[in-house]
Amino acid sequence: SAQDLKDTFQQAVRLHQSGDTVQAEALYSRVLEDQPGYAPACYLFARLLAAGGDKQEALVWAQKALATAPDFEDALLVAGNLHLELEQYREALAATERLLQLNPRSHAALNDAGLAFMKLGRLDEAMAALRGAVAENADNPV
Repeated sequence: SAQDLKDTFQQAVRLHQSGDTVQAEALYSRVLEDQPGYAPACYLFARLLAAGGDKQEALVWAQKALATAPDFEDALLVAGNLHLELEQYREALAATERLLQLNPRSHAALNDAGLAFMKLGRLDEAMAALRGAVAENADNPV
């Protein structure tokens, strides 16, 4: 039932937060078998896979989250980070630019955009993005 699925997802999140990634992965998989396009589960599964080092598979799941929820800021950030780590700089830039359209003051997106621009040899744009990230971080310390 829908309630069972919701309960399973919430249990997966609790397990994930507590560090029981093996059980969390099993429960996320169960949710995604029934609801393959459920963006929150796709996103969290991507984060779990990325933390475990499976960056390529994590990217697949981040992109599945974005296929059903294109404005999902956390999924865009994870996708951008994974593209950077996989040395896919144009794709990283596309994800971070989309995130900056949604949230122009995102420190993390400005930082990632700066790194992507740097790797692409677009140094003026890299410096502008990184200066923006530093300014946003100063305005909004964690």
